[in-house]
Formats: sequence, structure tokens, C-alpha cells
Amino acid sequence: MNIFFFVSLVSVLIYVVNRYFHSYWSRRDVFSLEPKFLIGNLGSMLTFKKSAGDFLQEIYIKYKHHKFLGAYFFYQPTLIINDPELIQDIMIRNFTSFIDRPMPDEAAKDYPLVGHLFNVRGQKWRDLRVKLSPTFTSGKIKAMFPIINDCADVLHKYVEKNIESGNEIFEFRDLFARLTTNIISNIAFGIENDCINDQENIFRTMGMKLFEPNLRNGLVGFLSFFAPDLFVKIKMDPFGKDVSDFMFSMVKQTIDYREKNKIERNDFMQLLMKLKDEGYVPVDKADKEEANSYGHDENAAKTKIDMNDLTANVFLFFVAGKNFIHSIAMKIFNI
Repeated sequence: MNIFFFVSLVSVLIYVVNRYFHSYWSRRDVFSLEPKFLIGNLGSMLTFKKSAGDFLQEIYIKYKHHKFLGAYFFYQPTLIINDPELIQDIMIRNFTSFIDRPMPDEAAKDYPLVGHLFNVRGQKWRDLRVKLSPTFTSGKIKAMFPIINDCADVLHKYVEKNIESGNEIFEFRDLFARLTTNIISNIAFGIENDCINDQENIFRTMGMKLFEPNLRNGLVGFLSFFAPDLFVKIKMDPFGKDVSDFMFSMVKQTIDYREKNKIERNDFMQLLMKLKDEGYVPVDKADKEEANSYGHDENAAKTKIDMNDLTANVFLFFVAGKNFIHSIAMKIFNI
């Protein structure tokens, strides 16, 4: 009888606690997804049947008539924004009110590549955001277009050569992945390499390792996104020592070579080198209004970034840029 009473009491307490935490949004009159016991709305992602991107895309398609809606990642209430105007308010107009990220600061101490703009918090994020905003103005991006054009020419010649040789069938997903790796590695690292003709190219190899759909990468992605505190506590190397060593080595070699030979290029690496050496990126008159709308502040302290900050943000540009361009291509060609 005592055991039955104890079990019943514990069950009731668990139910009440679960109900309380999973009623966060309803208590605030915010429309939300119906959560499952303990896991909230993470079901399909816990089994790796869906990526976070697939999950959010489905939510948007199904509930896009809602400007925003609530969800639960375990017991963590999360607000999903669907409305472009609200997104612009958060990301641009009022970005200074949204300065914290879920990843704890300790993560970057153990794994420096984690310490990029998407992960750092507080004042460091604010300072980094202000410093990096001029690097993404339309004028700076246009200056990089010749590099993109050169990579496209390499692809064009590769296709023409293969067609002339009688090879008229291409595995487009792989071919475009090699093109995007070529573009991003050229812009981010400033290194002219050829991932299109050389399928064993080191940038291609490292890119494949980062995006390989295996259990380790799935676990890293899930924990870092949905349970960052646990991710830090278990000290799981998010990228692997070989990837980290490669990134730091490439960045150091590139900077040393450019400084020794007084070489400058219109690429992302050159802009970050400017931040390392002088603490700011100059903004052209034509780009000033746009840069200011992104949070640029001419009066901000011109503190320099260190090699860890520089390498982490080059790495971010490499990963995010490669993933973004590749995803756009897959949507355009429906493959």
C-alpha cells in the first residue's frame, strides 16, 4: 500500500511538473505546437529522421499564417519566428536587444573554432557584430564576384571537356558541392585551389567530413543546437582535431604569405586581416548607410581581433557559405 501510494504520488508530481513547464506558451496566450511528454517537440529530430532545417521548414509551411509560434525543446520554451518583418526587427533593427546565444562561453576555450559570431555572447558578440557588419555590405560582396566568376569558368571548362570526351552524364549533386567548396575556399581562405578537377582536394575532403551524414555529426549538431550546456559538459570535440588543425594551419599560412609578399585580395580573409591588424574595416561612402543599418558604428572602439577569432569566423564563413549556396542550388534544380 505504501509503495502504491509513493508511486502514485511521484507520478502525479511528474505529471504536474511536466504540465507546468509545457504550458509556458499557453499561459502567455501564444499559439504553440502540442508538446510530447519530456521531449517536447523534438521527436523526429531525436531519432535523426529529420534535421533541424527540415523540422523548421515544415513548421513554416504548415504554420506560416502565424507570425510566430511557440515550441518546446525538451522543457526549454522556444519562439519560432515566421514573419520576415519580425525577423528583420530581431536581426537588424533591434539586434542589440538580442545579444546572447545558447552556446556557453566555455565551449570556445576548449574548441576555438566554436568561438565565431553565431556562438559568442554578450559584449563580445556585440563588438564582433559591429566589426564584421561592414564585411557583408553589397559593395564588399560585389568586389568578390570576379573570384566566383573564375570558379564558374573552371566548372564550365570541366563540363565542356567531359562532353567532348563522350562523358555526358554528371552526378550534379557532387559536382555542385565541389563548385561551392571551390568558391567558398577561395573567398574565405584566399587560396586558389581546384576542387572541380581534383576530387581529392583537401578542402573538398574536409568539407565532406564536416557534412557527412553519420551518427557523430548528427549527435554534435543536435546537442550543440538543442542542448548546448550538455554538449559542453561532455567535452565532445565538435569538428575533430584534424579539421581544427587544418583550419588553423591554412589561415596562418595564408596570412604569413600575404604579409611577407605584401599581397592583397578582394576576399573575406583580407577583411578579417584588416580587423586583426587595425581593429576595423573601412566603409566606402556608397556602403555607409547599408553598413550602419547592419549595426556598424564608426565610433566603436577599434580593438583588434586575435587569431582564434579570425580563424573561427573564417571557418564559419566556409561552413555557412558552402551549406547555403549548396542548399540554394538543390532547391533551384529540385534534386
